[in-house]
Amino acid sequence: MKTRYVKLENRAILDPSLRPSTLRVYAALRSCAREGRVRSTYLALSRTSRCAVGTVRRAVQLLEQQGYLATEKQYWRPDGAEEVWRDTNVYLLKPQDFSQGYTLVPCKLLALPITHAAFSVGVYLLKLAGCGQRAWPSLRRGFQRQLGLSRTTVCTALRQLTAYRAFLRLPCRKKNRACTMSSYIPLLWGEEKTPALPLEGGSVFDKPPVKHKITSGFLPGWKRRFVKVFRKIGAAARCWTAMLRPSLKDIDGESLPF
Repeated sequence: MKTRYVKLENRAILDPSLRPSTLRVYAALRSCAREGRVRSTYLALSRTSRCAVGTVRRAVQLLEQQGYLATEKQYWRPDGAEEVWRDTNVYLLKPQDFSQGYTLVPCKLLALPITHAAFSVGVYLLKLAGCGQRAWPSLRRGFQRQLGLSRTTVCTALRQLTAYRAFLRLPCRKKNRACTMSSYIPLLWGEEKTPALPLEGGSVFDKPPVKHKITSGFLPGWKRRFVKVFRKIGAAARCWTAMLRPSLKDIDGESLPF
């Protein structure tokens, strides 16, 4: 089974006026669009985006205010009736601005039962990964400044994404064993190996495993610490041996006091 993707412009991903729920509804609209037109009800959009109907209604209004789409109201008249009935709206999506680039978002991320903030964080990680295999996000300069999310919200979102196996977290350490910026590998790219387990990832497992970002001086540091400990133990043993040598001569019978 091939993985379906949604092409989202980076300008919309980094737009501070769009809430995470609004970005999720916008991605759902883009996934259902045919030649820039979407004919769908609020209930159908709520099922696709995993949002409430009221959230979808407010998101569509905000997207229309920001110029991402235009709503075309539809009417129809039954045979022999005088009154006009409302029909399903048609949403005309504006052409995307790819001046800042775009990001391919798997539709499997849109279908995961995660929060809207987790979806926004996942899209941002996909943007950072780009065409590569790993993303190196920053908590303060990345998530908090670019997305406008708090530290607690970002940490909760990252735990959700790793729990649902959307991303693989690789913790990293410096030379002095201090924790540094962790990296994330997207697992939703590529084709699914088993249709029964869609969260197992794609063709990324066919590639060689990625090593942790540990500097070359980290392991020799451990060796140096062990060498220092053994040197101290050896010095203490030689000191005790030197102190016990006279008493050993006395035991041989050469110079006993009695």
